[in-house]
Amino acid sequence: MSTKPPLAPSSWRSIIGLGEQLLTNADLGAQQGLITRTAAALLKGRARLWLDGRLFRLPGLNQTLIFPPDPETDLMRKACQALDAPWQVVPSGLKVACPIRNQGVTLGVIEVGRPKGRPFQPEELRLLEGLSGHLALALTASHRFAVEQWRIEQLRLVRSVSAQIANVLDLDRLARQVARLILETFHYYYVSIFTLEKGRRSLRFRAGAGPAGKSGRHRKTLRLQVDLGQGLVGAVAQSGEEATTNDVATEPRFRYVEDLPDTRSEAVLPLKIENRILGVLDIQSDRSEAFHPNDLIVLRALADNIAIAINGARLYGDVRSRADQLALVTEVSEDITSVLDLDALLEKVVALIQERLRYPYVHLFSVHPNRRQIIYETGSVTNKIGLKGYALDLDRAEA
Repeated sequence: MSTKPPLAPSSWRSIIGLGEQLLTNADLGAQQGLITRTAAALLKGRARLWLDGRLFRLPGLNQTLIFPPDPETDLMRKACQALDAPWQVVPSGLKVACPIRNQGVTLGVIEVGRPKGRPFQPEELRLLEGLSGHLALALTASHRFAVEQWRIEQLRLVRSVSAQIANVLDLDRLARQVARLILETFHYYYVSIFTLEKGRRSLRFRAGAGPAGKSGRHRKTLRLQVDLGQGLVGAVAQSGEEATTNDVATEPRFRYVEDLPDTRSEAVLPLKIENRILGVLDIQSDRSEAFHPNDLIVLRALADNIAIAINGARLYGDVRSRADQLALVTEVSEDITSVLDLDALLEKVVALIQERLRYPYVHLFSVHPNRRQIIYETGSVTNKIGLKGYALDLDRAEA
């Protein structure tokens, strides 16, 4: 009784070596060449490979599509669709296709043909099946490793950006710095920051950055007016939920801006502390399909850090404003005790209020209960001398 010779150990060494090479190279074009050459050498035929590019796309990269959306041949399509068969062979036995699957997910299919020669033998089919299984593991591991390396690098950049804005306490300066850093660090087309002011129905544009003109210098910052609910930015500010479109042509809420003609994708993220919306981070790309799920993980981390920085800047601004007011009260109180001339005192009070609190107009009136009058004393208007002595009747309702 004759027995079939076992497959040479060198075949399995070639398969294992292929897996090691795939782990060190995440480029699909290079991986395609490695796989087809190894399969052709092992099975003495012509090999072709199809991989589902959607499963192997790397974040942050506008990768050129190497593989078509669907397998190229009928045999490859049958192999992908047949979940209960390890391979598909044509009647002549001169061509075989084997799916590449990992945990029930079809990653691709490999086809090997022999235009002239002997049909594929059972041990060769098992070898192709083994190659396919090893490919599934190696390709999955290679892709995950590449994604993790990308994520580590992006999170490092997030920490770098966050560290540079952590101690910026002026809100306008903070917004300008954030927009510029995101544009330069992550290479997007346009970045803008909006804040939501209490009691207002429109967003306040704080800063924007990009794109560069022909000279290489960034164009003048755009001044965008956005009302709550208007466009993607207004919708996010109103709902507090992020909105992303990888093709603005299909997004009805997308708002076209003439000065940004090359926008193809847009991601808008709320800047919020718990459920309190502070503003919006708007990021636009000049590439379609620019925002991978992993990109959004990084952008959310950025948005959280920006919200903390904005909240800190606002708190500092409130504290500083209150401190200035208290300092003003103290200064006025000291002057009251040292300035004996009432008119001079009132003039100084008006000047201090206008200078410290930055009010454009300040007027001081005195109330005379016995005379039942409110009398103008001094103010910041140019004709204040002519108004001296102007009085309003305290008992008149319209006064």
